[in-house]
Amino acid sequence: MDEASAREIERLRARMHRAFQECGGNLQHPLVLQASQALDRALNRYWRPSLNSATSPTTLVTRFTFTPHDSTSSQGSTGYAIAIR
Repeated sequence: MDEASAREIERLRARMHRAFQECGGNLQHPLVLQASQALDRALNRYWRPSLNSATSPTTLVTRFTFTPHDSTSSQGSTGYAIAIR
């Protein structure tokens, strides 16, 4: 991942995390959903060229971990992003 993409994805991830905290941990809050969708779009822009260059059907699974930045909470979560071409 190039440095500019990594910075943009990290910025959007941090924005989503702040929205999550500010909205009381409500994953369905419109601000959290909006931030999550912006992060999804950035991740799609990053991964799309890799998926489009494949010559056969491709399934890409990426494991990610969401960990709060503040030291008062140790709760985190793990998710999987799946892209099928």
